[in-house]
Amino acid sequence: MLAYLVDEEIRRELNANGENYWDLYSGEMASMLGASAYALPLADLVREDGLSEVDVLIIGSRTSGRWTSDMKENLRRWVHDGGVAIGFAAEGLDELFGICGTAAIEQQPDDYALTAKFELWPHALTEGVHSLYHAEQKLLIFSSVRIVQTQEAEKLAHLYDEHGKDLGAPAVTWHSNGAGYAGYFCFDAAKTVWLLHEGRPIEESVKIKTEKKAANLQIIGENSRKVPYADEIAFLIRNMIARAYRPQPFIYPIPPERELVPDALFYWSGDEYFGPAEWSVGASDWMHEHGLAYHINVGVEQHAGAKDGHPMTREQFEHIKANGHEISLWYNFLHPYNEYVISEEEVRYQSELFYERYGIRAGSTLMHSTNWQGGTELARWLAKYGGLADNTFIGSPFTGNHPYVNAPFYGFGSGTSFPFHFYENYERGNERIALLEQPIVCYELGHRGSIGDRETYAPADLYEPIDTAIRYHSVMNIFYHPYYIVNFPLCRKAIEHMLQHIAEREVHIVHMGNDALADWWNARALSTVEFADNPSNDAMSFTVFCAYADGMIVTIPLRESDELVWQCDGAPVTARIKREFGLAWAQVIVPQGKHDITAARPTVA
Repeated sequence: MLAYLVDEEIRRELNANGENYWDLYSGEMASMLGASAYALPLADLVREDGLSEVDVLIIGSRTSGRWTSDMKENLRRWVHDGGVAIGFAAEGLDELFGICGTAAIEQQPDDYALTAKFELWPHALTEGVHSLYHAEQKLLIFSSVRIVQTQEAEKLAHLYDEHGKDLGAPAVTWHSNGAGYAGYFCFDAAKTVWLLHEGRPIEESVKIKTEKKAANLQIIGENSRKVPYADEIAFLIRNMIARAYRPQPFIYPIPPERELVPDALFYWSGDEYFGPAEWSVGASDWMHEHGLAYHINVGVEQHAGAKDGHPMTREQFEHIKANGHEISLWYNFLHPYNEYVISEEEVRYQSELFYERYGIRAGSTLMHSTNWQGGTELARWLAKYGGLADNTFIGSPFTGNHPYVNAPFYGFGSGTSFPFHFYENYERGNERIALLEQPIVCYELGHRGSIGDRETYAPADLYEPIDTAIRYHSVMNIFYHPYYIVNFPLCRKAIEHMLQHIAEREVHIVHMGNDALADWWNARALSTVEFADNPSNDAMSFTVFCAYADGMIVTIPLRESDELVWQCDGAPVTARIKREFGLAWAQVIVPQGKHDITAARPTVA
């Protein structure tokens, strides 16, 4: 079992003091990785058997430091007997992690400040984690930092200050401790990933639309946006989890298709404002002819109180749906005089108007001009009125005043290509909001029509995103407006070239719309893979619950020498074995429902 330490009393204390309980985000990172993780109360460490069912334990910075002698001894014994402990700037356990703390760097002036950077070093645990296209870019830290030195641990990453100056200390370490291991991050990885995802709230006092772009949430600064900083931290944690004595199972980020294990998942979207409707229909027809999914967001009002929105008829709506494509809501908060008024009432009003007009609830929605307000307020309102996801967080760093605000862009402004949930701040108890953010990663790539250039064809734009998605098995948003698909031949040529490159790579990509992706990601989060009692020492067995109609793929890290016979519910099943990220991984497809997976060593005659 994978667990992360929590303590409700500590959360209440921090929240009452105006601080977030960052440790909760360990659960969100585990969910992104497809690991079944459980919140373990700190009090359980007092009991000798409190860790008896735990294989891997994540110890966050906010929950650490309140150790009793019994807790420390139980942790020491558990790791020595085969457990894997992963600490995020945890204090009071240096001996366990094989390190020695020497100093600290406090995060200044606030929680969103870049404190330091780190660089991964060659090691089996770091294999395949860092971007090959941008190997020179160091990873980012948004938390206070403990300066440590290794005593018995190995160094996995090296630490630098925010300007790149060598601090002569490790950033991440790995300690072989008896039969177990202890991995240590000198910073709060949970906080760093949380802040990379959600960014810095936009002050509500800002009134002009061009200054309220969701890109203003980003905290990456002048560092490259082509590195998925949050994902790489999570991948390193996954590699640590995979070293547990009992091989820890994960749910693959992509569902199976035609009994295949796909290499990546692209979900396609584009907004179309207020018509003409022929653009949406034409784009849908073209995408359908090319075997691609598509999600179109349309407006329902021009400004407050006016019902002169998109001219799409019900017949055109049904035509697009018959193509297998999705229609959802493009929220517009533009009032006269270029002022935005984003409010709960406006969200409710436009959500209801969309339902009245088209007879369905808007699933994944998009804000006009990718604008945002505050922190999580808008996400809370979207979820309250039936939204599944938001597709507004674009990676581009440009504001609405910039001449290239609508230029083609590829990047990870939120540090990730994967969807993630919003979490409230301390004022609302750090509760998780039931709404996914679906960050825009690839925007009008391969042509320059979005800045008025009808002559430039740029197929080289497409190679890095596709290759990166294949490398990381990404779930990645691809954004093309219906207007450009219909009216710009080079836009269509770019998409065709993307499909050609995928075919030449001889890989399999799943294509979805945003609503379908939200359904898959939510079903994946509800699915579980847990250890069952093993029938013998030469076998391992898992109880699997799959909540997705088309099934899912369970991936299990193996030792190189493992030769196993696989069964699902007692019947033989094929396990595809793939080596990547420093390990061999078994990939087993399971259908919807509850199932038992068993892997046993071959019987010797």
